Parts: sequence; C-alpha cells; structure tokens
Amino acid sequence: MFDYKGFGENVLTFKTEENNIQNKPVTVVANDTVAVSGDGDKFCGIGVSARNGVATVQMCGYAVLSYTGDMTVGVCRISATADGKVKADENGISVKVINVDADKKLAGFIF
Repeated sequence: MFDYKGFGENVLTFKTEENNIQNKPVTVVANDTVAVSGDGDKFCGIGVSARNGVATVQMCGYAVLSYTGDMTVGVCRISATADGKVKADENGISVKVINVDADKKLAGFIF
C-alpha cells in the first residue's frame, strides 16, 4: 500500500460548536464557522480536530474517509452522509479517488 498522507495538504482554522469533527466532512454554516456536514452536502473540507470552539479543517490534499454504497477509483463526485462518511453522488464535489478498500469501506481521494 502506498502512503499519500501530506500530499497537497492545507489546513485552516474555523469556529465551531462541535468537538467531534475528526475525520468527518465539514461544511461552512456561517461566517468563519463549520459544522459536520449533513446528508448530501457538498463539503468544504475534512475535520482534523476541534477544541474550545476552534476547528482545524483540511481544505485540500489527500484524505481517507469511510464511505457508504459503491465507490470506484477515478474522477468521481462525492458528497457527505449524515453519519460523517462520504458517498458517490453526481451532485457532489469532484475528487480523484485513487484507492478503495472495499473490505474496510475506506476511500482514498485527492480533493
């Protein structure tokens, strides 16, 4: 297995009212504020950590997230699910899925 962690990775700091955002898609919900994405949301990034009302969010680069449904490698469109995963969705954001672990239901992608 290849490791792409760190590729093109950029993070920003936002306000948040949630502490459980790690490894979940997040959406901007107000000025400078993010929350865990809802079902079908086009997420802006992936939560890295949150504490005391401050969230660190990965805005681009390589990420690995749990997925639901079917996922294939290649240029795909994905969106968030209500339970903090991603799913294939023709109305979602465009990503490059470079590996899929169907047994563990994990997708590695560049966004």
